This record gives sequence, structure tokens and C-alpha cells, in this order.
Amino acid sequence: MSDGLDPEAALIEIQSEDAIKIIYDALEGDEEAQLAVIAISGQNKGKALRDEIGVDQAGYDYIMKRIRRILAEKLPNGLRS
Repeated sequence: MSDGLDPEAALIEIQSEDAIKIIYDALEGDEEAQLAVIAISGQNKGKALRDEIGVDQAGYDYIMKRIRRILAEKLPNGLRS
């Protein structure tokens, strides 16, 4: 958790970190998709994000399709407990 956050911001950050871990764990075995999840949670967007992952737009779109499919299978109720 980042230093200096107010309690509400701290809770949002923890929930976000928990969601990232749940998604990352659900993608076990697909290292490229896991890398994409970590990269997406960072600061880069657009071309910088694709460059960080090492794919072009078509490759990025394919990774996102795989992530959606895997999450739909493994987390049919979304991130709710």
C-alpha cells in the first residue's frame, strides 16, 4: 500500500491489488496474459503498454480475448466471492 493515502484511497488500492492477484492467479499457465495483467495495472497505456508487453495491436487484442475467455470460464461470477 502506498504511503500517505487517506483510508478510502488505501481501501481502493488494496481492493485493486486483490483483484489483480485474483485475475493473475486465474491466468496461471498463460505467462503472456499474466504479463499483460501486470502491465495493464501499471502506468503505461496505448502503444507504450503494447511495447512493454512486446506485442502489436493485433497481438494485444488476442491477449485480451484470451483473458476474457479464461476469466469467463474460471470466474463466472466475476470477482465477487
